[in-house]
Amino acid sequence: MVRLGDVFSVPSSENSKSAEKRINQKHVDFLLCDAASMRPLVGIELDDSSHERSDRKQRDKTVDGVFKAGGLPLLHMPVGRGYSQQG
Repeated sequence: MVRLGDVFSVPSSENSKSAEKRINQKHVDFLLCDAASMRPLVGIELDDSSHERSDRKQRDKTVDGVFKAGGLPLLHMPVGRGYSQQG
């Protein structure tokens, strides 16, 4: 798990402390980085059945917005027993 506050920074404003706190409380399951520079390339969120709850949907919307604002893609992958390499 990767804390969003370790990936993204919040621009200074009168609301930045509140936004920073909300971001620091959120995580994604994986963050793929460039091996040489360690620059983040893409976040990965594993979506199990809990992501159908209304509170999780709101949380996912917030996390999606943070990734979009930061210019970094976020993939949502449904959790399964196995995965196929076929697209």
